[in-house]
Amino acid sequence: MVKVIAPAVKPLVSDRASAVKEQCFAAVGSWLGASRPADRGGDPPPLSSAHHRAFLVELLPVLLLGLTDESSSIRDATMLRLKEIGQMHADMQSADDRLKSNELASSSHSEAPWPASFTHPFQAQPAATTQHMVQDILPAILPSVVADLREWTIALRLNAARCLHSIFVLAGAAPSAHLPRLLNPLCSAAGDEEEQVAHYVVQAAQVLGAFVKLGHWLPLMVDSVAAPQASVPTRVNALVVLSAMLHAAGVVQQSVDSEQLMLLVGALCSDAVRSLDQAPAQQQLLAVIYNTISLAGGQCSLVSQQLWLLLLQLQASESSHELAMQAAAASQRLAAACGQSSSADLAATHAPSLISALAQNVDTWTSYSPDCHVFSVLLLSCPGTTLSALIPQALQITCSILPDPERSVKAESTYC
Repeated sequence: MVKVIAPAVKPLVSDRASAVKEQCFAAVGSWLGASRPADRGGDPPPLSSAHHRAFLVELLPVLLLGLTDESSSIRDATMLRLKEIGQMHADMQSADDRLKSNELASSSHSEAPWPASFTHPFQAQPAATTQHMVQDILPAILPSVVADLREWTIALRLNAARCLHSIFVLAGAAPSAHLPRLLNPLCSAAGDEEEQVAHYVVQAAQVLGAFVKLGHWLPLMVDSVAAPQASVPTRVNALVVLSAMLHAAGVVQQSVDSEQLMLLVGALCSDAVRSLDQAPAQQQLLAVIYNTISLAGGQCSLVSQQLWLLLLQLQASESSHELAMQAAAASQRLAAACGQSSSADLAATHAPSLISALAQNVDTWTSYSPDCHVFSVLLLSCPGTTLSALIPQALQITCSILPDPERSVKAESTYC
């Protein structure tokens, strides 16, 4: 019966009339075990444990949409219903199941403050029984919700994105076991043409970044970002999700070790990522760099040369003056994170070794080569004393590219 009910009520929770949605959410809640006022039909007969679980799998994703409804009264009522249903679910569990739920909850619990900026409408940690319930049925509800992210109609994709955000809020760290099947669909949906869908997907990614340990998702995201055969839109979508997760991890003060940091920055410095030359793609790369600096703090000194190389490339962007200015500001932020007073100190520290590395590949440059763009901005970023020491190498590089009219434009603009 529930497989007939669920498809029938799904359209009603997106109705324009609040009264229709309120009645729908009240009915769904009552079918799952929440109490219902007598003037609205009273409570249905109680379900057996097996039927209760079957109803949860089909109808809980519908009820969770109430958490992101535009009506505050619906959101508040949904939170109360979830608390009540969660308690009933706990009462129905066997002793073994209850022990497993407690172990999962313990692994998901964090002593850090609740990250309320990512978990609307929950301003504090939900009831433990509510979280246990979602964690318990997570493997059963995730596949269908994730599949709906690829539906043709906007309404279904939007509901899937909203539901996924609420699932992640309530599931804590439990999605870590499902990341290999979650992240690719999440990245694809981040590029949805409907702005609201993309918005909720990014919010869902932030929740994952806040609750799931960085060590679980960073290697997977790095693979997606630097995949050699990925298309530009696919790579940009991966950068969007990675940026959201890094931002949230930084807000909740997750730690990143040196190996993880070098893995991340190595992917960002890959040819596949550095070849992104369109302003929207470069903007997402800059966001990832900015959030990496915020997350890693003083550890950025381990990879400061690589990060500065990327920022120099973005400063040389010809597609957006605003992007170039933002990259210059990020260079100042990187210098501060490394304990230096300004980006001029970064230049004094790294310019000699960086220009030596650039010189090794000068024969392969074209006017579109990232290193060709970096070379021009590198010299302009150096303080006088540093620049004086670089003149021999700079002239050698310039002489190598002057015979090529396309490449020499960069060199000429550097010395003007």
